[in-house]
Amino acid sequence: MLNVSAMMFCIVLFNVNPLPFFVTSLVGHAVIAGYAVREPHLSTLIAAWMETRRKTVNLRPAKGNKYVA
Repeated sequence: MLNVSAMMFCIVLFNVNPLPFFVTSLVGHAVIAGYAVREPHLSTLIAAWMETRRKTVNLRPAKGNKYVA
């Protein structure tokens, strides 16, 4: 997300070519894919992290995210 925001900012203010931003995004994805080949549980770690950040809807008011089915 930061890369896209920086790209839009630079394009609007400085009339910069967006190609370097796409290249850095591809490099970042390649690094993650390369690490995932070495670490087979990376997808599980990312999925667990995303699950903890998910907003829940509670029937009763409570502080924080509660994992209630």
